[in-house]
Amino acid sequence: MSTTSTASTSTISTSTTTTTMTGQGSCLVFWDLTSSGAVTVNLLYLTSHIISISASFALPHNVWTHIAQTFSLTSETILYINGTVVTSGYVSGGRAIGPFTIIGESPADTNNYSAGIIAAGQFYGSVDEYRVFGRQLMAAAISYVATL
Repeated sequence: MSTTSTASTSTISTSTTTTTMTGQGSCLVFWDLTSSGAVTVNLLYLTSHIISISASFALPHNVWTHIAQTFSLTSETILYINGTVVTSGYVSGGRAIGPFTIIGESPADTNNYSAGIIAAGQFYGSVDEYRVFGRQLMAAAISYVATL
């Protein structure tokens, strides 16, 4: 199953946020902020393997930023910020699982894996119009959603 998750966020401090996306299969998807404030997507699959893709820049504080992450049928994940592709990666043999969504603190034990950038912590800021789509949105659609 392909999925797309989008959110508009405004951070007020650099801390970790974790969001678990919906889908089906064998892969958990977490959104985090690194200690420097950059968005990172962590894909946990096959019980302890983690693939991380990260933006190369920090999100600005007190400014609304649109974040989108897609997961395709070919197991590619793409991270968009303000409608622009910033990075992508592949997970071999995994698809997003669910359905559940967690916004805020890391779920129990998600910071105990030996790989990736998953860390316990709390998000300080605002989230507006969080959306999950049951299909992969293409770049033009994400650019459009980012302007709403």
